[in-house]
Amino acid sequence: MELPPADDWFGDVDEEPSPRPRFGRVPVEPAGRRRPPLDRRIAVRLGAVAAAIVVVAVVIAALAGGSDAAGADRSYLSRLAAPAAASQDAGNQLSQLLASRRLTKAQLDAGLAAALSAEQRASAQAASLEPSPRLRDEQNAMLDALRLRNAGLSDLVTLFHDAEATPTKSTWPTLLSAAADRVLASDVLWHDVFQARVQAQLAHDGVHDGSAPPSTFLSDPKLATPAAMSAVLARLRAPTSPTSPSSSAVLKTGDKGAAVKAWQQELNKWLSRKGLTTITVDGAFGPATADATMRLQQAAGLTADGVVGPATRRALAAALR
Repeated sequence: MELPPADDWFGDVDEEPSPRPRFGRVPVEPAGRRRPPLDRRIAVRLGAVAAAIVVVAVVIAALAGGSDAAGADRSYLSRLAAPAAASQDAGNQLSQLLASRRLTKAQLDAGLAAALSAEQRASAQAASLEPSPRLRDEQNAMLDALRLRNAGLSDLVTLFHDAEATPTKSTWPTLLSAAADRVLASDVLWHDVFQARVQAQLAHDGVHDGSAPPSTFLSDPKLATPAAMSAVLARLRAPTSPTSPSSSAVLKTGDKGAAVKAWQQELNKWLSRKGLTTITVDGAFGPATADATMRLQQAAGLTADGVVGPATRRALAAALR
């Protein structure tokens, strides 16, 4: 019996597989879970960093914005101080006129014109200011107060002029008082709305070094009453002082000027008290002025020549007293 060749003693044997290179353990991901690609993970982390930067920027901007807004409030109120003071000065002029013990029509006209002009300039200056964003409503309230002051002064100018032209009208004190009430209302609006709201807003924003400028137009509310206006009209209609240059001139037909106008105004007061027709105050000594002068002279027992001399002036002053 022949033996198989040596190479075939163990039959067909599978070759042993070559060993796996050992470079460390390869991690095995759990079933159903797979890590995102590297570029995606980087993008997520960069997004988180960007979001954090945005949050920080918003906080910084909010803090800086609050500081800027407070500075804008202070700047606006500081610039408003000048027109507020100018408006108050115009009101002081009006108060002095209404409280004056000795007042002529010329003084009243000049004083009212000056006060109105000053108030108009103050209002224009205030309206030109750009308010801070948080005080826009308060700016509108302040401008409304200044509009009331302008309207009240304008009405007083017109009404005093009309009252001089037609002194017999009995409602002048009431009408003048209503016009003065407008400037009183402006003070209420300035104090109770504008100033109060500004202070509340500043306190809310934590601004402790700013304030709304004050501005009072009519120092004494009693000056706006009908009784006070009646007293002003009485002072305006009082006889002209003998020391006045216009009261010493001799006037006659054909004369013109301020002295004639002053005589016509005084003569009209007497005519209105007597229920007689008043004359036109135009500064021209014409037939109507001469006729009214002769009526006065006749009533006083003087020679009715229509010439205004010292005796005629004294007669008029006595009649008006």
